[in-house]
Amino acid sequence: MRALLLFSGGLDSILAAYIMKAQNIGARAFYCHTVFSHLCCADAVENLSKITESLGISLDVIDISNEQIALVKKSKYGNGENLNPCIDCKILMFKKAKYYMEEVSASFIVSGEVLGERPMSQRKDVFNIIERDSFLRGMILRPLSAKLLKPTVPELKGWINRDNLYDIAGRGRKRQFKLADEFGIKEYPNPGGGCLLTNPCFCRRLKDLLTYCPDFGVDEADLLKLGRHFRLSERAKLVVARNEKEYAKIEDISTENSVKFIPQERKGPISLGVGRFRKSDFELAIAITAGYCKSNGKEKSIKIVTKTEEKVVIVPLAAGDRKKIEKFLI
Repeated sequence: MRALLLFSGGLDSILAAYIMKAQNIGARAFYCHTVFSHLCCADAVENLSKITESLGISLDVIDISNEQIALVKKSKYGNGENLNPCIDCKILMFKKAKYYMEEVSASFIVSGEVLGERPMSQRKDVFNIIERDSFLRGMILRPLSAKLLKPTVPELKGWINRDNLYDIAGRGRKRQFKLADEFGIKEYPNPGGGCLLTNPCFCRRLKDLLTYCPDFGVDEADLLKLGRHFRLSERAKLVVARNEKEYAKIEDISTENSVKFIPQERKGPISLGVGRFRKSDFELAIAITAGYCKSNGKEKSIKIVTKTEEKVVIVPLAAGDRKKIEKFLI
């Protein structure tokens, strides 16, 4: 008997894997990556692979970024406190899991969800909606809370012993920590959501993107994770790198309308302009970039690089006053 485990790499999904192993159920881990994850896909997969290797199970990965962006733009069941369409996202993930379950000849799906742990997406009524809309009625086993829910097909058919499942509920984590000790699990990630759609700062940037670039795609959403963002005008935005890692990423970005503002002699951070720049946008972008440069009592020089030309402008010492430019910060 084989199950497909919807896997995030958190303690709950790790515990679900151990519970399946204790019941002699083979499992495959299934991870849905999205651009709204804190990590890029390669880093997320690297981290998850270490965990699944220690569990002795395989890891399958798909990217659902485009579908999730569509849900952010228009969700059926609404958002949480920020821009997180959690119910719609869960339905999407379980639909993907259903398709993959059939591909790999698994018999049911396992999830580490805990009843009441998250107020929007982990309620009994929502579990019912998710199962209905993903066409998985009775086929999703949530072993950590199973005794508080209706028996599933795997339990009714005797594939799973319900007596060896659990009745964990609520936002507290003490029982999960205790269960981890019982299974001998020594290392696991700290509790905390990995979705940027629950992050207020990220969502301010996303709301700005939805307002001024409603047809955005993966590249535009990915850029929201970098640097400081400044709204220059309805058509133009500036992203200022915060560290060397971000400098390197911005240097690699090249699009038809992108503009780079590069302090000479690396006395400050590189900035990336996106959108369609007018003269006033260039002037503001130069001032903002200069505001994050070290002057050492000298005039600052900024190189402007577009797809068609490069030029260096000299910026007066008085330009780039932090208090004046911070009002453009998103």
